[in-house]
Amino acid sequence: MFVLAILFVLRVPGQLFALVAEPTWWPHFDRWHSGYMPYPLLLGFQVLISVLLVRSSLRLGRGIEPFGARAAQRVALFAACYAAGMGVRYVVTMAYWPDERWTGPLIPILFHWVLALWLRVAAARPHQRSSLAAASQASTRPSAELSHE
Repeated sequence: MFVLAILFVLRVPGQLFALVAEPTWWPHFDRWHSGYMPYPLLLGFQVLISVLLVRSSLRLGRGIEPFGARAAQRVALFAACYAAGMGVRYVVTMAYWPDERWTGPLIPILFHWVLALWLRVAAARPHQRSSLAAASQASTRPSAELSHE
């Protein structure tokens, strides 16, 4: 979870660096920004999402789950649809720009997948913990035969 959060967080200065410094050895700003949203608005959302990812990851590290079981199911479904949508976006993009397979607008798609994966992993947490807790309790309970003797 922390690795995914850090990857997403590092995207923000990486994209800003491409815009401000324009180094020749770094992917050009157009590779980082698809243009679907004005960059100042996108930057604000990226900072907000980064703060939420880091905060939630730190809370997870302390054992505080981000979602209840019911919400986790909805988040998992959203994450799957989100990742699938980015898969469709990738296929369509590559169909229109096959020569730019690795140099084209792949960066935004990859980071959408990072975000979708973070959501999926976070959504799986309550279910994993519930199963582990149930298994732990079952193994520590005395068997029915021993408790009736």
